[in-house]
Amino acid sequence: MPADWTHSEVRLTVEAYFRMLNDELAGRPINKTAVRRELLPRLDNRSNGALEFKNCNISAALLTLGLPPLDGYKPRWNYQKDLLHAVISEVLRAQPDLFKTVELAVNEQIEKPEVSDLLAMLDPECPERSEIYHGVQEGNRQPCAPIKRNYLELETRNRSIGLAGESLVVEFERSRLISLNREHLADRIEHVSEEQGDGTGYDIRSFDESGRDLFIEVKTTRFRKESPFFISSNEVQFAERHARNYSLYRVYSLSRAPRLFTLPGSVQKSCHLTATQFRATL
Repeated sequence: MPADWTHSEVRLTVEAYFRMLNDELAGRPINKTAVRRELLPRLDNRSNGALEFKNCNISAALLTLGLPPLDGYKPRWNYQKDLLHAVISEVLRAQPDLFKTVELAVNEQIEKPEVSDLLAMLDPECPERSEIYHGVQEGNRQPCAPIKRNYLELETRNRSIGLAGESLVVEFERSRLISLNREHLADRIEHVSEEQGDGTGYDIRSFDESGRDLFIEVKTTRFRKESPFFISSNEVQFAERHARNYSLYRVYSLSRAPRLFTLPGSVQKSCHLTATQFRATL
């Protein structure tokens, strides 16, 4: 049985991961193969597969801590939390400039990308609730001293990202209905959040194939599909009241190659919801 990863091995791997993440967020090309080839001889006889899995552990840890993960490493939640979080904390103290790169990325003004085949955006495989959202929920209990804010939550305040995702979903819904020979319904789609504001509990009014209302809430990120999203109590309550006519559309990888998956019905049944704020009254 392979020995547990040592502090030194984990630190070397986290440092290499963060260098790649910094370059990716800044729009610079990265060569993961070259990084892996350089790193492996410095580890304790680890295989390519073991290093790949450790990078996936780092992706999971960053999501729990409110930082975006590196593209290409699917989060794997079964990891040594105390050791990995401690090493991440150490490396971030030594590389504070990474926070500037992340902040620039989440605050960047984004225009709606052009998508040639809108229907091809649909990803039939959404992250599994038990694996992804439970991992995020548990991870929220693990502090990491240098991280003063949740950068994934900060991204949700970037209206340009939200608007770009909503506009893509409007176009996607029009294409979907037209493909079903429901052009008359496609013409009636409403971008409610733009026309009426954000207080309705949903963003887009569309239709199913039979013509029944479909209320759509859109959550958009530049990052991986497994990234947690943030939803208001008003949106959760609306989804509960209109579960038969409701779907949440998660748009991800917005800046690279936009994709989306859908979570129909009650959000409380499809996701783990973790309280992040409390309202205090006297």
